[in-house]
Amino acid sequence: MSAGAGSVSNDRQQAPPEPAAPAIVRGGLVGRYIVLGLLGKGGMGVVYSAYDPELDRKVALKLLRVTTRRRGEDFDAKRMRLLREAKAIARLSHPSVVVVYDVGTYEDQVFIAMELVDGLTIPRWIEAKKPKWREVLRVFVDAGEGIAAAHAADLIHRDLKPENFMVTSEGKVRVMDFGLARTIDRFNDDIPLEQTADGDGPTLPGVRPPEERLTHEGNVVGTPAYMPPEQYLGVTDERSDQFSFCVSLYEMIYGQHPFEARTPFGLTGNIQAGRVHDAPARTKVPLWLRKILLRGMRPRPEDRYASMSELLAALRKDPSVMRKYWLIAGTVFAAAGALAFGLQRATDAKRAFCAAGPEKLSGAWELPGRVVGGEGPRHAAVRQAFLATGKPYAPDAVRGVTKLLDDYATKWVGLYRDSCEATQVRGEQSAELLDLRTSCLNDRLGGLRALTDVFSTATGEVVEHAIDAAHALTPLDGCSDVKQLRSLIPPPDSAVKARVEQIRRELAQIKAVHDAGKYTAAVDRLKPVLREAQTLGYRPLEAEVLTRLGTIESELARFSEAETTLQQALNTSVGSHHDDLLPEISAWLIWVTGYQRRFAEADHWRQFADSTIERSGASQSITYAWLLNNVGVVYILEGRLPEALEYCQKGKDLKEQLLGPNDPDVAISLGNISLALNNMGRLNEALERSTASLHILERAVGASHPKVAMELSNNAEVLLSLGRAGEALAEYRRALNIWQQEFGQEETQVAYGLTGSGRALIALGREDEAIEPLRRALSIRERLDRDPSRLSETEFALAMALQKRQSPNALSMARRALDHQKLVRNQSTNITKIATWISEHS
Repeated sequence: MSAGAGSVSNDRQQAPPEPAAPAIVRGGLVGRYIVLGLLGKGGMGVVYSAYDPELDRKVALKLLRVTTRRRGEDFDAKRMRLLREAKAIARLSHPSVVVVYDVGTYEDQVFIAMELVDGLTIPRWIEAKKPKWREVLRVFVDAGEGIAAAHAADLIHRDLKPENFMVTSEGKVRVMDFGLARTIDRFNDDIPLEQTADGDGPTLPGVRPPEERLTHEGNVVGTPAYMPPEQYLGVTDERSDQFSFCVSLYEMIYGQHPFEARTPFGLTGNIQAGRVHDAPARTKVPLWLRKILLRGMRPRPEDRYASMSELLAALRKDPSVMRKYWLIAGTVFAAAGALAFGLQRATDAKRAFCAAGPEKLSGAWELPGRVVGGEGPRHAAVRQAFLATGKPYAPDAVRGVTKLLDDYATKWVGLYRDSCEATQVRGEQSAELLDLRTSCLNDRLGGLRALTDVFSTATGEVVEHAIDAAHALTPLDGCSDVKQLRSLIPPPDSAVKARVEQIRRELAQIKAVHDAGKYTAAVDRLKPVLREAQTLGYRPLEAEVLTRLGTIESELARFSEAETTLQQALNTSVGSHHDDLLPEISAWLIWVTGYQRRFAEADHWRQFADSTIERSGASQSITYAWLLNNVGVVYILEGRLPEALEYCQKGKDLKEQLLGPNDPDVAISLGNISLALNNMGRLNEALERSTASLHILERAVGASHPKVAMELSNNAEVLLSLGRAGEALAEYRRALNIWQQEFGQEETQVAYGLTGSGRALIALGREDEAIEPLRRALSIRERLDRDPSRLSETEFALAMALQKRQSPNALSMARRALDHQKLVRNQSTNITKIATWISEHS
């Protein structure tokens, strides 16, 4: 969606953010340890590689943060509690647990010196080695021995997850990060929940008092996807680790999370209810192992194994070793075996039928790994078309879209197979639902084919927007949403249905044209499609066309037309129960009204959007990430900076979760976070975010891409605020060169670079040089932009440059700037600044 934001810390919390401890430079001392470099950062602290000169060995040095956010908690008491906890961990010694050598204090922090393990976390080990399920089980059982030893020492981990198991280069396993460990809370399984005296939340009566434990009552710590229900109450014992252990093992051997859901609330609900997904189709994991894991993941602790040792004993009893004793009975069951063979052949035939997904992709995209020579005809056509444009960032665009389309195609094939087998093989899904899911997947395949059609004949404009277009492919998750699929009103008859399907194929092609940056061409093609959709009288289709038209009009800055179209789309979607469109429509209405500085209406749409997200369960979608982004940008325009920062950060975090930390969309959110921080005067933080954004974009889309130019401009703005005008000028000029090469000399983007360059030249005392770029920028903005805030910025800069030359036009230009600034809400600081300057130079 539109250029937008992310978010930061929640400034509405009762306690202010704890200041981050300064990084320790290479060669710095922590106790006797010499710091060698940073290994990583986590929620509880920072880990460095270090050298122990006394014992001549490298160690991992973890510094734990000491925070005092809890009411009435004393800083020194918290530090001493962490130190006691670290010493408790150091008493644990087992070959499958990372060894803790030493603990102590450093300034206001607690440090733990531990074994520096050379290896891979279990997820990375599985990715690299592709082990069979028996080998994965073997590694987990070995790790379980270390956990059982910790339980014997009255310690629990509280954050067991796949990333906290390390497999060494010798194939040994180590359990890591007992930094969350605490003494075990013994509790009576039959005691009901009660409320704490201060109302903080539920607790369990009969538990040892807080002062006898290493952590405070109600301090919920852990990773929600692996936490048992009782851990949310802040009370845990060894069976809590057992639950997390089984969830981790299940995920690693089946390749999917047992309680996976579309939203965090859905995940928590599945965990609390014990709703575990069916095993994936064609899994080789035996039923006996699944039964053990299901018991270990039961919601009530008393329904699990009594101890980790009992669980490990069950995991070691592989029934397959008994099979040889039953071979003598083989002849007795020969007839039954023949029947089973026949049934198996029929099942195999059905599975083969359901495995036709790669063939159905033909003509749209080639599935990775199935093409001799490594590149299919569609891949080759896209690569050749991109490179033929001559755009310097074309090779980066080819790599980026290939990865995105490969991932999309792979997921499509997996969903196609799963949907088919659910009906044809496993018998757990009706034929009606198979039809709905297949129709949905065919629609998504049509969108993929339409996009690669556009890519295969790419222009420079298409290449510029290629990464965005690939990201904008309609998500596949909706094809597994039974409630959503069944909520749509079906076409009234077969003739209308056939035409609806044809129009949807046309709409997919238009969406591909739009996502590739050909906005005007997309609008021209949409209008007759809209008329036909309205003539058909099938309102879900009409809602889809209106939504597409409204988004394009928004991106063309036709705000009045866009708002009317989006309102129509909203009404039609609600009337036809097409609820999955509502989050996208809401996001654009926030943008359209906010960009027109109608902030009360934008906030109304923000509230409406929250309700649509809750209703549709789309809180883990890229659409919601962009909705958060748009709210953040509007709040920046409105001057609600702490809230803007919060929304921008949330959007950035969700994008990272969905797309990975190095995606261009994440970079855009980082840039908006930087903008909010800059406006708040938090300049060093702003520079850190804008620099990070710039590095991501340069790697992802190439150093000469227009997106990089916008982030160069943002980075220069922060540098200018920091008084580093020379560096700012260099960044502005880099951005200006990219924009001029891409769009020509007379485009709205060029005015940003010209104005910025002029302001940087004024800061350097080179006012005469500033006049020409500022006059060019003003000419462009007067003809193509007319936003009062941006006009005022350029006019005031030009007034200052002219004043240095003693020009009689300086004051009149400054007054024009003041008049424009008065049209902008929440800009009293700028108004005062310009008015004061006029008074001083009158």
